[in-house]
Amino acid sequence: METHHLFVSLLLVLLPLPLCSSQENTRSLAIDVNSPLDASPTSQKLNPKLVYEIKVHGFMLWASMGVFMPIGIISIRLMSIKGQPLICLRRLFFLHVTSQMVAVIIVTTGAVMSIKNFNNSFNNHHQRLGVGLYAIVWFQALFGFLRPSRYF
Repeated sequence: METHHLFVSLLLVLLPLPLCSSQENTRSLAIDVNSPLDASPTSQKLNPKLVYEIKVHGFMLWASMGVFMPIGIISIRLMSIKGQPLICLRRLFFLHVTSQMVAVIIVTTGAVMSIKNFNNSFNNHHQRLGVGLYAIVWFQALFGFLRPSRYF
């Protein structure tokens, strides 16, 4: 029950951030990638390589937070169902650990890619929220390793 309250309070704190972010900082990324490069007023800032790196960055972070993390969450929740065979519990736990570790690796790769390739002045909410989520993901991984062991 206490975890539920923590999640709800964290959601209420973080939810307004994307809603109040300044649009002037993100206008340089609002281009039509299918149009000719010379037609875009921001063509000096965004070359095709940078557009590709933005798409890869977004896909990696979507895959880690939108696919692998939920798989890990659902698999660990399925372990709480009573009367499951031991082999099923072990497979669910292995799925949980594997998906969470893959998610952390992909998030780390996305963060390194962001630091290496993008402007990181941290003057907009997207970058600040990204750093906060990155820290939360690593705290979760650390707490997962420090958790007392479960006996199946």
